This record gives sequence, C-alpha cells and structure tokens, in this order.
Amino acid sequence: MCFVSDRKPYNSDLSDGQWDLIRPVTEFERADGLLRAGQLCQILDVGTEPKHREGMRSRLKRLAARGILAETEPGLFALIAKTTLRQ
Repeated sequence: MCFVSDRKPYNSDLSDGQWDLIRPVTEFERADGLLRAGQLCQILDVGTEPKHREGMRSRLKRLAARGILAETEPGLFALIAKTTLRQ
C-alpha cells in the first residue's frame, strides 16, 4: 500500500487507491526499456513471491488491453507512448 507520505511532492488530487493504479505506469516512464512483472514488483517494492508477480502481471495485461502498455513478448511489457508532465 502506498501512503501519501511515501510519494514525491507534487500537486495532485489523486487518492491513494488511484495512485496505486497509476504507479506502475510512472515506473515505465522511468524505465529505459521493457519490463517484466517481477522486475516491476522489485522496483515498486511490493514483494517478489509468485502471488505478487501474478497480480502485477494481471494488472499489466489489463493496461495492455486498454492500450497503455504493449506486451511485446509473452510477459514482457513496454509503455506505448512516453508522456510529458504538465507543470
């Protein structure tokens, strides 16, 4: 679970639950290339047990189905388009 105090300071109206859904996408913004669910679990520090990896893989597959990520190979994900932050 992500707490408000764990976040980097910026103006946001997002709740903790909404932030938890967006956080994997922000990590793809920082990544240089493709990521697997296990790698993202390590980056987000959510645990690397099979249940955590499977949960993350499920979330990544949903993001791929919505056109936010692309699954280039089975289990390997990439952000479709890098975005620019509004200031």
